[in-house]
Amino acid sequence: MRVWVFIAAGAFILGYFVLVNIGSSMALADIGARPILALRRDDAEPVPVQTPGQPAAPGEARPLGGEGIMFGMRLTYVLPDGSRVVCSIRFRKLTCSEGWTALR
Repeated sequence: MRVWVFIAAGAFILGYFVLVNIGSSMALADIGARPILALRRDDAEPVPVQTPGQPAAPGEARPLGGEGIMFGMRLTYVLPDGSRVVCSIRFRKLTCSEGWTALR
């Protein structure tokens, strides 16, 4: 009977790693195919995001960096006023912090 516990735990761990890798791969492919072009809060004017490889123009949000999270990745942007917006993408769902919306 104890053997089934080890088999079930092994299957759970294997399934977890497979789902984490699939989710991260899907998130990376999605953000690469449809990058974030601007950030908007409520009905305010959108703040454009810096184009990769180009210097940031005045009034553009700068990408600060990204990190891997469970089933996806998290991207951080610094707005022109110095505040930060954190956007998380899991599988294909993109959400941003504090009421911000990512425009693609």
